[in-house]
Amino acid sequence: MNTDWYVQLVPAVDFFDGMVPLRRYLSSPADTKINNPWDLDQAIDQAKERLEWVEGAMKALEHVSRSVRWGWEGDFRHEPYVGALPWSGASHPYLVVKQDNNGSCYLVSQGFAVPMASELDMGTARVNAAEIA
Repeated sequence: MNTDWYVQLVPAVDFFDGMVPLRRYLSSPADTKINNPWDLDQAIDQAKERLEWVEGAMKALEHVSRSVRWGWEGDFRHEPYVGALPWSGASHPYLVVKQDNNGSCYLVSQGFAVPMASELDMGTARVNAAEIA
């Protein structure tokens, strides 16, 4: 998928209800029952897609940190979390990263910025997918 990324600086978040830790998001295909060869192929494909998506999200965050200077220093307070929103008949993931240094939170999504109340959106940067490919 060659769709733009959106990185949003949001107020510090301390509760991650409804989201899953990144390691669980990346490992969930392994929890799938494998009853035949195509189940295994599907699980492998899903794992690859998820890993590529996370890699793209982190590249977008790094790109924004260099261009917009929102203070991302690359340190994590804890493991990033993944959530999902229903949008246009599908579920779309977003990544939430909390920086250790000052607790700043960054929300990264692909294809659209996560809608939120204007007072919560401290800034949104769009990253062209070609710039980070």
